[in-house]
Amino acid sequence: MLAMYIVLESALGMICDAPEAYLGQPGFESLKRVPATWDETRVIVAVPGKYITIARRKGFDWYIGAITNSEGRNLTLI
Repeated sequence: MLAMYIVLESALGMICDAPEAYLGQPGFESLKRVPATWDETRVIVAVPGKYITIARRKGFDWYIGAITNSEGRNLTLI
């Protein structure tokens, strides 16, 4: 679910509950750092309806997100 904040482009990315409900939960610190806008976007690999891996840059920082359908996959990034 965390990857969707990078993969899906939305100016209104938000969590579905009060932020206090996420305190101490795995991934919450990372989620707080995801930018709302991007300077650059690159699709690494994608097959519509199956999977996508995308890289987005804000300033000097790159964020990578990958999502898939119901089939498990392995991904190697170099």
